[in-house]
Amino acid sequence: MTRFSVRVEPANTRNYGKKPLRRYPYKIIKEWNVELQERTSKFRKQANAIAEWDRRILQNRDVLLKLEAKVAKVVDTQSNLERHRS
Repeated sequence: MTRFSVRVEPANTRNYGKKPLRRYPYKIIKEWNVELQERTSKFRKQANAIAEWDRRILQNRDVLLKLEAKVAKVVDTQSNLERHRS
């Protein structure tokens, strides 16, 4: 006669770390609140960094537009000088 060994476990066997499977709702809400605060802080830091990049881009855009206008004047002046020399 052959014997089979079968191990049966409960359906919810995921025990995340050392935390008990049952937790009180206020503990869950507290953990969510802590996580939300951490994520909010990270989001604000990223949003501030992006806002700073936007300011720099706009400043550089203005500098480039002014430079482009100056280069256009130089090219125009050079063309006029070459015409008068000929």
